[in-house]
Amino acid sequence: MPPSSDVVDTLYAAHVRRATGALRLTFRGRESRLLLQDGALVGAELGFGHQSVNQALVRGGALKLNQLDALWARGAGAAPDPDLKEEVALPEEALRDVPLLASLKRVAALAEEVELVETAVDPSREPIPGKRWVRALFERLPDPEDDEPIAIRCADADACAPWVEDDEEFEWLESLETFTPQESPSERRRGLISVLAREGLIEILSVAEWERQQEEARLAEEARLAEEARLAEEARLAEEARLAEEARLAEEARLAEEARLAEEARLAEEARLAEEALLAEE
Repeated sequence: MPPSSDVVDTLYAAHVRRATGALRLTFRGRESRLLLQDGALVGAELGFGHQSVNQALVRGGALKLNQLDALWARGAGAAPDPDLKEEVALPEEALRDVPLLASLKRVAALAEEVELVETAVDPSREPIPGKRWVRALFERLPDPEDDEPIAIRCADADACAPWVEDDEEFEWLESLETFTPQESPSERRRGLISVLAREGLIEILSVAEWERQQEEARLAEEARLAEEARLAEEARLAEEARLAEEARLAEEARLAEEARLAEEARLAEEARLAEEALLAEE
């Protein structure tokens, strides 16, 4: 279940304002508090929505259920990092952040009300930058019932850099100069997509709408080419008609010139014969 828009808006605004204080979220009379310092997440007091490291890793796909079973079998199912490091390919810092980020998502999804109380806070852990916890807020597993395939376009990958966590993500954004369908993006990738869409840094269309626009563009291009061909044919026929008219006029001029020359020759011959006749009479 995704968080309500009010919860998302309040948490997102706290990040944008680089707020310091406690985000108080309530659910059925219980309260959880997320502690922020300059927009970074520096602790939590959870009255609901708590997620253990194992729950978080299983939900995020970093730990398989059979791996968890194996950990429990050797008595390490609830063990801290040293045991989990053997099972998951995550750096220590990421592994440390996993349960709090998972709890953040769970708390936000359950919360009925949220309030930011701006006050000094006592950090209880290393800060998780706003970029990371806000992205986690938007992460969710795909829901086959309501998730429609999407196509994405990113006109300016550099503008997305503040939200990008590694080179692979940046290269992916650079590849989206034109609308590109996305097949089953990961939970992490979905979080990035949601944040970038909220920031207005990417454009998203359903694949069905993208395909409709592609078909419209194809038909428009076909119509443009057909119109170009029609105009070219009209121009060709007009040029043929012009050349035919030029040839007709040239032929008329040639025949007129021939007639003129013939008439001149006839008159000259008549004058010669008349001259001969006059000389003969003399």
